[in-house]
This record gives sequence, structure tokens and C-alpha cells, in this order.
Amino acid sequence: MHDGVMTLDEFRYDVSKQMLTVYGIDWDDTCGDEAPLISAIEDGWSAEEFIDWFGRKYDLDPLSAFGIGPQ
Repeated sequence: MHDGVMTLDEFRYDVSKQMLTVYGIDWDDTCGDEAPLISAIEDGWSAEEFIDWFGRKYDLDPLSAFGIGPQ
């Protein structure tokens, strides 16, 4: 992190890492577009807040719904 703000690459990495854990897919699997990530960074969202929003918006089922992954 630099000056308390993540770079796009850092944020994309964190989003992908958390999405793999929660949904079993990474950012490139879902969309890969930079615009939503840039907006989230500008709005001060954490990667966790972003994937929670993204999962709700696109009605994604977490792995835990199938008895796998983190509960």
C-alpha cells in the first residue's frame, strides 16, 4: 500500500485472492474489467467490501452454500 491507498494491481490481487476463497473463482473469471476495481479504490472500499457487493449484485453463491470452503 502507498499512502494508505492500494494500487490497482494490489487491489486486484486482494480481490482475486478473496474471491477464490469465497466463490472459487478469481477476478479474471468473473469480469476482469478494471473499471469496477478503480471505482472501489476511489470510494475507499476494502477488497472484502467489494467482493461482498459484487457477490450480492450478481447473486453469486459462496462455496460455503455447497458445504465447501470457509463457513
